[in-house]
Amino acid sequence: MNKLWVDCCDSMVAARGAGSGAMNGTGDGIVRASRNIEGAEYASRMPEII
Repeated sequence: MNKLWVDCCDSMVAARGAGSGAMNGTGDGIVRASRNIEGAEYASRMPEII
């Protein structure tokens, strides 16, 4: 019974870590996309240099 409990706890800890990693990756992607959008908007307002 104790082994089963330990295995269950290990699985919960591993799942929580994986979920946190996915959320961090999503957050980082949102930040990068936002920066790219801001950069594109800024570039579109700049006068063209020939």
